[in-house]
Amino acid sequence: MTDFYEEVGRSGRLSFLVTELEGRDLDGGLAVRGREITVVGREIRGTGGDRDMIAKTLGLGEAIPSLVKDPIDKAQLLRYAGGSGDYALVHTDVETARAAGLGDVIAHGMLSMGFLGQLVVRWAGAENIRRIQTRFAVIVRLGEVLTCRGVVRSVTPIEDGRRSLVTLEIWAENQKGETVTYGEAEVYSDLER
Repeated sequence: MTDFYEEVGRSGRLSFLVTELEGRDLDGGLAVRGREITVVGREIRGTGGDRDMIAKTLGLGEAIPSLVKDPIDKAQLLRYAGGSGDYALVHTDVETARAAGLGDVIAHGMLSMGFLGQLVVRWAGAENIRRIQTRFAVIVRLGEVLTCRGVVRSVTPIEDGRRSLVTLEIWAENQKGETVTYGEAEVYSDLER
């Protein structure tokens, strides 16, 4: 993340997460540069915001809105390598990946974790995240489409009486339905239940 800001417009307040990535080759030369702006929270005037609506109907076992990512491609892996500093060649060099018995380059495990983070931020807002913990289960390959999902596992009132701690079971699955990354997130909610 390089910046986080909010703007107020005619329809309400929007929060933006700006990520800038640079990928460098083995000689240190610039290979790719990218900038992404993601809307991570929205409050609509007159309705109390999207999160209010979700929170008022929140119940154990209920799903949060899923997030479907574009197919994994080589440009995305190069951008991620540059942003994360993870230049392991199995993620960017076909010959190295084939020599390792992988067939082709594979996605960074932390990329799918980042997608799960995006899912939780989009639903709860970056300012409300307490913890995200994940484990990697299956290699993610080029062309795979990941769908990130979450389900409410518990809602615990906090002593101040104004907030709750919501525990989510989160996971990312590929188009074959295989869970590639899974874990848990805890977020604060200061909305009435």
